Amino acid sequence: MNVTEPVFHTSTNIVAGGARTEWHLPNNLNIRSNLRLINVEPVMNVGNSFLLNAGVYGLISRMTLYSNDQVVCSLRDVAKYMAFKNLSGANAHHLDMKHPTIHSNIGVQYKEPNNKLNVTLDGVLLPDSNGSNNRIEVNQVLSYLQANEVLSGFDNLRLVVEWNADLKEMVVYRDAPNTTTTITMLTPQLVYETSTKAGQNKTTYFAVENDRLYINSIAVENDTQTTNQRINAYNNKIVKRILLVNYPLEENNSSVLRNLQSIAQSNEKITFTLNGRSLLPYGGLDNEAKKQAMLTEAYGDHITPLGSNWSAFENQDEIVEEDFLEQIYGGMSYGAVNIGERNEEFNVQYVRKGLGADEDGVFRQQLHLYVFAEVVKYVNQSNGKISTGYA
Repeated sequence: MNVTEPVFHTSTNIVAGGARTEWHLPNNLNIRSNLRLINVEPVMNVGNSFLLNAGVYGLISRMTLYSNDQVVCSLRDVAKYMAFKNLSGANAHHLDMKHPTIHSNIGVQYKEPNNKLNVTLDGVLLPDSNGSNNRIEVNQVLSYLQANEVLSGFDNLRLVVEWNADLKEMVVYRDAPNTTTTITMLTPQLVYETSTKAGQNKTTYFAVENDRLYINSIAVENDTQTTNQRINAYNNKIVKRILLVNYPLEENNSSVLRNLQSIAQSNEKITFTLNGRSLLPYGGLDNEAKKQAMLTEAYGDHITPLGSNWSAFENQDEIVEEDFLEQIYGGMSYGAVNIGERNEEFNVQYVRKGLGADEDGVFRQQLHLYVFAEVVKYVNQSNGKISTGYA
């Protein structure tokens, strides 16, 4: 095991924006792809907690692996994507509450004596200044590293992390809101291992690429809003599956998920047309049960406690505790669909009903509909030179 220090590190307040850290990996070595960052330690002017679903990954905006100036692989909006991916991790991670800074810290329990469902709100407390508990598994963010076990033949490999500047995605307040205003990152290290065998000369993998659609606020209460948009980011690319995130723009200071949520909407209906035909029969994703079923079909099992993906349900006060409703109720309404073919034309229709008197409320506020797609890419490398493209 080898530990390397960064060649560049922003030591000032990352909330100001533009902060990054860069590490260089040695040439002429076969480097295993299980890269990880250790001592990822944010120092806050007022100590608070990480968000329960994103954990330490909420600190990252973008991560990129370069060879010279060529991008090998990259992921934008890391915090938003990892907030979901952490929920679909192995059960061993989620049941072990001692490892919250790697994966998420969400759990549920039936609370005595009334046996109502309640969320565990232990929080992810920031460790002390040595930062020894905080680490980031790089291959959980960069999917290319899961497809290629050994990195060899690359010239001047370097890893660049661009730190998040949005407090709504990094910090959940323990007491009074808006208490943290500055976050300074201590110097994290990159850990790598070497191998005696060489890696692949050509690797085909599923790269995660994202786009976002703008859903305007609903001006009139109880109006039904319909938004039609075409997504051009995946033109002429083979798309395996897509993930949909209803990202709220209004600041949320009360939930342990803050703004890293996918907000359930009233009378929501999502339909798609792919290459001129309807992608989903029978009305598309037009209720919570169907949306949940399609998500499970596309991404497998994940943690979505009862009610966390619903906009409302009958007799909810008799089933779940009040603090559950306040914390994560309706905050995990993720959508997904399998595609498995080349995209030439992809259109989305998004429908919802604007309940509530407040235009900035949950069901009427402006949203960003983030679309994370897995597309087929390849990386060819030989004699220090690489080429990348789409299959």
